[in-house]
Order: sequence, then structure tokens, then C-alpha cells
Amino acid sequence: MLPSSTVAFDPAAISTELLKDDEPRLCPAPGPDKAGGSEKGRDYEDYVKKFINPGNPTPRGWAFQLPNPTDNGEPVHFDDCQRSTGMVAEINGKYAGLLAFQQGEEAITEEWLDQSGRQVAARGWRRHRWYFAESETAAFAKKIFDATDEGRETIEIEVRPWPEQKQ
Repeated sequence: MLPSSTVAFDPAAISTELLKDDEPRLCPAPGPDKAGGSEKGRDYEDYVKKFINPGNPTPRGWAFQLPNPTDNGEPVHFDDCQRSTGMVAEINGKYAGLLAFQQGEEAITEEWLDQSGRQVAARGWRRHRWYFAESETAAFAKKIFDATDEGRETIEIEVRPWPEQKQ
């Protein structure tokens, strides 16, 4: 039962055929990711997902949703969830170009503070990590998360440079 008196079902709890006996169930079942984003962004997500769940990465176009208890159980999206620990992850590619302009920096700040706030509310007991392709973008996120506080300072920041294929 969610705070909004909505009943939610975990399909794996209903059908034991969906469970794997040798795998802990620390993550919710994955579902379709939000629409949008670039192919290059999805490529970077796929690259990082291989490190989060080695040997069995979350498929392209799939993500994880957790209910936000402060917003009537509205689903909050995470790009991945580490099945061995339950850690939830957000994966961000290249933003340094956007952050070089004041309007871009302001838009990204607003977007990331909104997104991280919803994620902090929904993550519960889980560790929470944001991955970045660029160290300067990771430093920017850490700065705004630490300054804003409200649980965002607990988000782990990791730089995972992307050895892009030449076009």
C-alpha cells in the first residue's frame, strides 16, 4: 500500500516463475525508461550499465522506478539499479558544453535539483550514485548537491570517462 492509498503489485511477488533463486531481489523489476534523450546518451548509459551489473547489464531502454512517498507515490526513474546491493544510479553523459553558458548552467541546475530531490525522496534505504562522463560536470553536480543539502549531499558522485568510438 502506497501513501496515497494506492495498491501496487510487484509482478515477481505474484509469479514465482519470474524469480531467480540465486539472485537477491534488492531492486524493483525494471520497466521502460522515459522517452527522449539522444542515441549518444543511451550509448553512454549502456557503457556505464556494464560496470553496475557486470555480465548482466540492464537492457537498453529499460530503467527502474520507485514510488515517491512525498508525491502520492508518483514513480521516480533511475537509470539503473545494482542487483547485488540495491544501489540506484543516474547516468549522465556530456554536459560541459551546456554548463559553459549561464542559461545552460541555470537550466541544468534546476533540472538536476528537481530530479535529485525526487530521487532522494524515493530511494529509501538504498545507496544512490550519479555517474558522469566528465570530471568538470561531476564537480558541478557535487557543488550544487552539497550546497542544497536536503539529502542530496549523500548522493555519491563517480566519474566514469567514456572512451567513445571515433565516428
